Amino acid sequence: MVVFGSDSPVPAIFDFRDDEGKRKRRWVCTNLSVGCSNKALTAMTKEIVTAFYKEYLTGSLTKVDPAKKPKTVKAESSTNSENEIEFRAFLLKWLDIVKPSISNNTFIGYRGVVTRITEYFDKYYPRLLLSELTPIHLQQYYNEKYNSGASASTVKHYHANIHKALRYAVKVDFLNVNVADKDNLPKMEKFEANFYSKEELDKLFEMFKGDRLELVIHIAAYYGLRKSEILGLKWDSIDFDAKTITVRRKISNSYGNGKEEIIVENQLQTRASVRTFPLISHIEKMLKERKYLESYYSKLL
Repeated sequence: MVVFGSDSPVPAIFDFRDDEGKRKRRWVCTNLSVGCSNKALTAMTKEIVTAFYKEYLTGSLTKVDPAKKPKTVKAESSTNSENEIEFRAFLLKWLDIVKPSISNNTFIGYRGVVTRITEYFDKYYPRLLLSELTPIHLQQYYNEKYNSGASASTVKHYHANIHKALRYAVKVDFLNVNVADKDNLPKMEKFEANFYSKEELDKLFEMFKGDRLELVIHIAAYYGLRKSEILGLKWDSIDFDAKTITVRRKISNSYGNGKEEIIVENQLQTRASVRTFPLISHIEKMLKERKYLESYYSKLL
């Protein structure tokens, strides 16, 4: 243990890892004595920490001297111990952990977001350990996405996934704190919905008159259903006697592992998602015509 006298300069000590994963320590002299004021110490500490992070994030601190680097390096495991897992590897592991507890559609959404996050960190911070992740890393990611054209809502969506993953990391003692709590997100834009006027709807219906999507357009316009909900409609969703139409499943598509996947959700995520509407008379007529044609052509096959 080193004891500093009242006139001894106070050091700032940083622990970090180089690009070979070896732990390094750096001492920075503050030129302040132990008896200095808190205000002076705080100001100097802030200045030193800012300068240190600039060097760290540019890689100048973690770069290994080529003369000291061995000619052959064995491939490292993504973890040195349970608490030394790489950030990107942890996100992928978290996906597998939460998959059984969420809907398939939600999982696909998470997977897409995690893919975009890991692509960024693979490019700018390869092999970054979970324990080395700082609010600055995340803030730079959010800023880069926002400045590249992503909306504030999209950035918030990325943040929500990272926050959930890091919350789990804290829960299982991989981290002491959730560093995502310390970031600033761009201001959300106020959403203003746009609606078709009667004249615009009439023009839309006229354009699709006789088209195979005519029924779909009418259902979308009159009921305001999502595309996935309309695709999930089957004849068991229509009750001609009770004159109702019920949303009970969703069908969507996603791209994963280099191929398109068709996702059918027969169990919707919440009870509120299952909705029953009155069957509008002209849509009832269109449905009956469609059902008759299906029956007619099936007999010809």
